[in-house]
Amino acid sequence: MKRLRRHLPAAVLLSEFSHVFCCILPTLFTVASFGVNLGLLPVMPGMLLELHEAIHGYETPIIIGSALMLAVGWLAHGSSREVDCHDQGCVHPPCEPRKNLNLRILQAASLLFAVNLGIFLLVHKNLLGLMG
Repeated sequence: MKRLRRHLPAAVLLSEFSHVFCCILPTLFTVASFGVNLGLLPVMPGMLLELHEAIHGYETPIIIGSALMLAVGWLAHGSSREVDCHDQGCVHPPCEPRKNLNLRILQAASLLFAVNLGIFLLVHKNLLGLMG
């Protein structure tokens, strides 16, 4: 268990860094695109357009990696439901309220992933043949 705890901070940082690519950047691109389409922004900011073009070739691996990380998150959450160290003599209060917060965060991440996947399939991959 001590070995696992030693690597936990690095795993958390890695997962947070990957969150930038799976959720933050796609959401930022989507919001900026909607702003341009609604006339709220005159043009897509150049930096965002360049960044979007740069990561275009990596979209499929990012989507796959995001799906895998989301699956790992759900598996970890499911297994955490089975264990509460408070029952085994830990001095801190029960973990259940924190697990409920984690569940809400995981649900929000799943919703964002579903929206990003939908946009990827419908717009970028032209799944329905709507985009010319």
